[in-house]
Amino acid sequence: MEGIRNTPAYMVAERAARRSWAVTIVVVSAVVAVMGALFWREGLGAYRVWVGSTAYNHCFLVLPLVGYLIWERRTVLLNSTPRPEFKALVLIPFLSMLWFLTATLGVLEAQQFVAMTLLQAALLSLLGWPAYKRLLAPLLYLYFLVPSGEFLVPALQDFTAAFVVKGLHLFGVPVYSDGVFIEVRSGRFLIAEECAGIRFLIASVAFGTFYAIVMYQSRWKRAAFVALSIVVPILANGVRAFGIVYAAELIDSATAATADHVIYGWGFFSAILVGLILLGRSFADRGEQEDVATERFRGKSGLAPAALAGFLSIVLASVGPIYASSLDRVRVPDTVALGEPPAVGAPWRRAEAAEADWTPIAIGPDRVFADAFTDGRSTVYRFVALYVARGRTNNLVRSQNRIADGVHWSMAVQGAREAKIGGSDRSLEATEIVSRARRRLVFSFYVVDGTITSDPLTAKLRQAAAVMTGGERVSAFVAVATDFADGGPPPAEVLTRFLGATEPLPRYVTALWP
Repeated sequence: MEGIRNTPAYMVAERAARRSWAVTIVVVSAVVAVMGALFWREGLGAYRVWVGSTAYNHCFLVLPLVGYLIWERRTVLLNSTPRPEFKALVLIPFLSMLWFLTATLGVLEAQQFVAMTLLQAALLSLLGWPAYKRLLAPLLYLYFLVPSGEFLVPALQDFTAAFVVKGLHLFGVPVYSDGVFIEVRSGRFLIAEECAGIRFLIASVAFGTFYAIVMYQSRWKRAAFVALSIVVPILANGVRAFGIVYAAELIDSATAATADHVIYGWGFFSAILVGLILLGRSFADRGEQEDVATERFRGKSGLAPAALAGFLSIVLASVGPIYASSLDRVRVPDTVALGEPPAVGAPWRRAEAAEADWTPIAIGPDRVFADAFTDGRSTVYRFVALYVARGRTNNLVRSQNRIADGVHWSMAVQGAREAKIGGSDRSLEATEIVSRARRRLVFSFYVVDGTITSDPLTAKLRQAAAVMTGGERVSAFVAVATDFADGGPPPAEVLTRFLGATEPLPRYVTALWP
């Protein structure tokens, strides 16, 4: 092999390959810069999450790690010449319109994933499949730039709570559980969002994937180690949470057991990570090298084909953003500023002094009504947030929205419940929230384009349909709540009666649109 490298023909071909890669790198840099300008909102949104959330601080390391992985492959890359693959350009307009759909739905995480996939399609068209295949692992690692995984928090909370309860039963500890609340003799514990283990899970998967790329050539070994990087931290977090509660029982002090649990929790997880590394080294591909001679030089790629592929990539990728920009220029008048809240009929009347200790977290509403009503026996607290769509922008459904603020009130149980509104059965979101000894039931739902729904995805799809078909531009989020009272009527019955006495909400929202 060394003799072949020293032949004049090989050295000429290698110099040609270097020139081709230099041209391609310049064009790729230009395409990345232009796409960064096209999808700047997605990039800025990701950066803000990296800075603001400790779960995603590791994202700052992704680009240096990708650079290292590409540098490792420099010898292999010089054995393949980048040649534009114009067939791959067919993917870009479809991805651009998919981005437009996600942007209209307002799902930033989905927008970021589609924007990254657009970049991958552009890179494939610029490099060609043989060269792209050589860079497949580092290029796919770029997806870790997208801050994703928060949607797993509720499921992780439920799993951790169930794991702790099973462990306590196994060790003979009497326990009472109510959703994410766990009560034992020494005190009461809450499996909060911060205790769900999402931060360590995300970091573990990112590290595990990088480790698998570096240590293994076999796809099966890589997949096995990434799977371990997912399963082990989830189980480890369950063990950690169980250990805290069990330690509280042993020392008869919940406060002492939970003191600095975040700090020693990270120490525990660091030990788990070291164990994963040692386990992974036991079946590493020591001494095995990827074959660098399987791909031979196939001529050179000139500036003109690379520039043409880059130009077409940008033009086709801009289809969705240009169409979205044209929609955003349509100005919609704010019709809710002077509107009245939905009317409520007898026997309900406005309460004199409404308790202000419960207010859902709603991002960016144009108008909010927070009031209370009583029928002489029960009190209902109402929250109505109105939103006016401006182009594609409508904050009705946001991941930061919360029924309970997590400070005064915490969620205990959440699920769907049927209730009769306006003579029809509707599926509403039913959430039980607690504040010390108080317990409250909340019914919540969206009113979008003349329809009531409790499903965020359905609400998003109706929003998108309204934007593209010129439908209603006013929507609402509604939440009503009442306390569990000893000797009083069931709270679900109280809320159903209240909603039955409220003016039809789809008609109310429709009337706000001129």
